[in-house]
Amino acid sequence: MLALMLAGAAPAATQARPADLTNTRVQVDFEQIYFFAQAASDAYAAQATIRDRHPGVSWIATPGHVNVLYFVQTDHARHPIQ
Repeated sequence: MLALMLAGAAPAATQARPADLTNTRVQVDFEQIYFFAQAASDAYAAQATIRDRHPGVSWIATPGHVNVLYFVQTDHARHPIQ
């Protein structure tokens, strides 16, 4: 989501053209896409379910008085914070 927002904010000269979007040499990591889709879906689950499905979760919170939940998960094998 962040990558999409950043791409949309790029100047017109650097935005992808339709021909660039059909480049078949680009490697798509469908496993990573599925992982993030599952994590997004799990944000609607109970906190215990989130912790069961995502062992690297270090923080689960609901900011303020809104119906939003987020969690921070660290992948110690690949080292990003997700």
